[in-house]
Amino acid sequence: MKKFVAMLLMLMIVGCVENLNSENLNETVEDIAKNFVKNSPTFEYDGIPGSIEITEKEKIDGEWKVVLRFKCTSAGYGNRSGMIVAQVITEHIAEIIIRDNEVVSAIYDGKWDEIAQRPIEIEK
Repeated sequence: MKKFVAMLLMLMIVGCVENLNSENLNETVEDIAKNFVKNSPTFEYDGIPGSIEITEKEKIDGEWKVVLRFKCTSAGYGNRSGMIVAQVITEHIAEIIIRDNEVVSAIYDGKWDEIAQRPIEIEK
């Protein structure tokens, strides 16, 4: 009987830990995406604090796609120090792909590769 109770307790503990891990994964994925945007050159240059919001999140073939919206105080991408830029509130859409808790792709507005810091090459 003692072995049965001990085994039952172990199963309950394992089940609870597994449940916590799967719930925390969603939060972790959101945190990873938000932190990536916060620390990206585009946002660091002139991003508006508090403007980052998640608009979509879905799991696709073992990867997470997280779409975020954020605002900057001028147009453009990356660190624009020393450049002449239009001083206008600009909303950006970031599509972040996360695999194994690591950002593997970050495309802003479908035009800018934030990881490579260059425009997306559009095939004609």
